[in-house]
Amino acid sequence: PSRSDTSMWGRGVFLFFYLCAISYLALTSRQLKYDVYIVRGGLRLTHSTDFLPWLGFQVYNAVPFLQEFRVLTDWTVTVTSLNFFMWMKLEDAHQSLYRTTCDMQARRMLPRAAKRTFREKLLQGVLLLS
Repeated sequence: PSRSDTSMWGRGVFLFFYLCAISYLALTSRQLKYDVYIVRGGLRLTHSTDFLPWLGFQVYNAVPFLQEFRVLTDWTVTVTSLNFFMWMKLEDAHQSLYRTTCDMQARRMLPRAAKRTFREKLLQGVLLLS
């Protein structure tokens, strides 16, 4: 049922959501005006932490000079103000963030404050030292 005496201006919650929607539209229009938009660029394998993209990322990193070739190709065909070495640093930071995201995703599967297993200590600690 609609009531003619109910106004959005009298209700704080409705006014808040209205102002949020208007702010969103205003900021989006400014982004479009100045060509600022979200682009999921970079290496497509880093867009998901699922097993297959992660495995593809590991293979990609194992092939010598493949990363440098891809980054050089991307830099060559992209309109940018960065020089090649800055572009390499940007790509390196993006891949480091992806690795950290994968690590944090794996840590979520373990109980909080879980001790490292003896097997892990043996394989990563003792064998790397010997």
